[in-house]
Amino acid sequence: VRGEKQKFTIGLAAYRIGVSYTNHMDVLGTIEPILKAFSREIGKTVFYGVLSGHEVVYLCKFEPENPIITTATVGAKNPVYCTSLGKAILAFADEDTRNKVLGRITFRKKTERTILDREGLEQELRAVKERGYALDAREVEDHMECVGAPVYNQEGCVLGAISASSLYKPDEDYESLGKKVQKKAEEISRVLGYTP
Repeated sequence: VRGEKQKFTIGLAAYRIGVSYTNHMDVLGTIEPILKAFSREIGKTVFYGVLSGHEVVYLCKFEPENPIITTATVGAKNPVYCTSLGKAILAFADEDTRNKVLGRITFRKKTERTILDREGLEQELRAVKERGYALDAREVEDHMECVGAPVYNQEGCVLGAISASSLYKPDEDYESLGKKVQKKAEEISRVLGYTP
């Protein structure tokens, strides 16, 4: 009825995302212009995400001038084991956090390339740590390939990760893209007060 106060209830997921967003607001205000420019520069969709339980929640997304439609949206969640954001965060997180998250994962097949067990994921995380960036090699969606790298706070703890996402192309140099994303993540970390 008009004139009556409407009552709204907020779902737990929305509340969690809100809390996540509020906790990272200062960070987002700082990094958003950098990510927006980076997206234009590399011509790919760029995300910033953080750990939320044993999943990754996307806190911001920037698209180039001619974006490829990506299903991930701000506020959406995805598993850590098949996203470049999740792998980048886990590979560089402290051991305690990593073990907690690994213990809570229920592996589900998304594509033929999805990692489906803890042993396989731990092996992958070691490779990520060695090269400095993570790949989602068409593990969430058959046609999408993403690269991600960790972002640190001034205490030197992993705050989240950034990723670059685009349609998979066999001739794309993902190593070169990985290094660009890693470099940008390092730049953002320094802006946030991290000194390696």
